[in-house]
Amino acid sequence: MDITKVVFTIIMLFSLMIPGYILRKKRMLFGDSSLSGLVNLLLYVCQPILSVRSFALAKDIDPYDTNLLANMGWVFLFALIGQFAVYGLGKLIFKHLPIKPPPVNGVAGASLSTIPPEKLADKKRGIYTYAATFSNSAFIGIPFVEMIAPAEFKAQAVIYATVYVVVFNMLVWTIGVHALTGDIKSIKLHKAIINPAVLGTLVGLLFFYVPQINFFAKVEPFDKFLNLFADMNAPISMVIIGSRFADIRIRDLFTDASLYITAALRLIVAPALLFVILLPFVLTNYFGELRNAWVILVPIVLLGVPPAASMIAMAEKFDADIYTAVKGFLTGTLLSLIALPALLWLLTM
Repeated sequence: MDITKVVFTIIMLFSLMIPGYILRKKRMLFGDSSLSGLVNLLLYVCQPILSVRSFALAKDIDPYDTNLLANMGWVFLFALIGQFAVYGLGKLIFKHLPIKPPPVNGVAGASLSTIPPEKLADKKRGIYTYAATFSNSAFIGIPFVEMIAPAEFKAQAVIYATVYVVVFNMLVWTIGVHALTGDIKSIKLHKAIINPAVLGTLVGLLFFYVPQINFFAKVEPFDKFLNLFADMNAPISMVIIGSRFADIRIRDLFTDASLYITAALRLIVAPALLFVILLPFVLTNYFGELRNAWVILVPIVLLGVPPAASMIAMAEKFDADIYTAVKGFLTGTLLSLIALPALLWLLTM
């Protein structure tokens, strides 16, 4: 297995920031209204279509395989447990951690003179918790699983990774929004289902389980429609991040100790915590065959990839601390250049 592929994937992701950075510096992508259009395009068009594609264009999979269905249910449960566990741990840690308020240009659309310092510090705590809980499971996680899974198990492993992303999309619009806003009312069951990405998933599942109507898989030009929009997710996310990166000082990436704690939670503690939780299944060989081992491996791997790129778009959308969100994403992703190859080495021992 070539570890350099992981490194080059992350470097490629960083390179997608360059256009946004340059446009912002040249004042060609300036003001919250310009970025708001990109954020809405990402959250309400590209991400839902990515969710549709994940199931509608799934290949070499029998949707009515009872073993597959059962395993998808287990992955859903493990992904739920893992992300809730990390969310609770993050809330606990950052609640008691001394936090300095963000700088004046750090909170989108807010007049800092009217916000108490403790409320500003809470915005940073929310970003730290979000970054620790939610991983870049779609843009880095799924390609990473594709790379490490043996050829005979690859199709199943990718489906399991897609199920993990479904859970991610359900939680990011509930406890994720709660982390960013501090509003307990954001945790509602209907928001876990009625949000753009999950609605896209439901459409994708319809095509997956009723292949007779899946014209995306049957008619070649239509699959290109899905691919073109779905493939815009990473570039648009990184353009938004690049434009916000233009507003911060490089040295700030390395002077916030809380960012290192967040990165450690995301890259080391999160997968280790889920592994410990699932250890009884490992020790008892509960899932038996080797191909079923990916039911455990996939959630652990996806909990160990860098912070979600969508964090910056969500921070823009919900008036959170964008400054800290950009720093958290960049710091966590840079440190993953060390952590991900280490994780890959452990998995291949």
